[in-house]
Amino acid sequence: MKTRPDAFAYTDFRQFLLDLAEWKRGEASGFSLRQWSKLAGLGSSGTLSKILQGSKVRSETLHSICEAALLNDREIQHVLGLAAFNQAETHDARSAAFARLQRAAPLSAITQDSSSLRLYAKWYHVAILELLHFKPFSGNYSLLAAQLDPPITPAEAQESMQLLQELALVHKTAQGIRRAHNASLTTGPHVQSLAVDTFQMATLDLSRRAVQQIPRPSRNISTLTFSLAQADFALLEEEVRNFRKTLLRLAKQSKKEDTVYQVNIQMFPLTRKTSPGKL
Repeated sequence: MKTRPDAFAYTDFRQFLLDLAEWKRGEASGFSLRQWSKLAGLGSSGTLSKILQGSKVRSETLHSICEAALLNDREIQHVLGLAAFNQAETHDARSAAFARLQRAAPLSAITQDSSSLRLYAKWYHVAILELLHFKPFSGNYSLLAAQLDPPITPAEAQESMQLLQELALVHKTAQGIRRAHNASLTTGPHVQSLAVDTFQMATLDLSRRAVQQIPRPSRNISTLTFSLAQADFALLEEEVRNFRKTLLRLAKQSKKEDTVYQVNIQMFPLTRKTSPGKL
């Protein structure tokens, strides 16, 4: 690596530190993680190695690591912001950390790498995209908005169409007809996780509405409550993955589509893991 890694070009703080270490080895033959750890005031080089391998790091420790690497104040604050985002354990914490990164460094890779976040920010972006796979759009935003259930406003429909075109998920023909086409979004795993969480919470709200407002013959909503060994959870996850694949296969085989459906599958604990014996 000939040039020093740019912290603002990264979406993962650990990958930046790994590349920085590689660059330093090339610049100074005597450089080592042991030396870096000593300069940062860490107890041992093992601490830094564990952090680079995935162990959680406190902001004070990371600040010392960055200072020892001679990063400037702006770079240090960005790496700390990346770490807060990468290590966040809840949706609210990830959202707050991402918002801080956007305000502090709007042109950085992490904030530019947000195509999926923009797509999943509103449930109707995905619904319209799926609708366009079998229903070409000719420009009537009022009709498009009313086609969704719950309906959205024409302005929201227009905003959604503009976004889908910007993301290259929809193309406009010479006749002015918009059609969906297969395209992939290239978003890093951390932003992708935040985007999916946002979308899933929105579709959970749609599920609640479906129970209240969509007639039973047009929906299928069921629930199960059961006990299970945590060790067997992975087996159920695999069954769910296979079920999703089956649904997608059947959907692809469907002819003359006329409706967009949302399927939500949730499986989560209602109790903490218990120990042997009585309560």
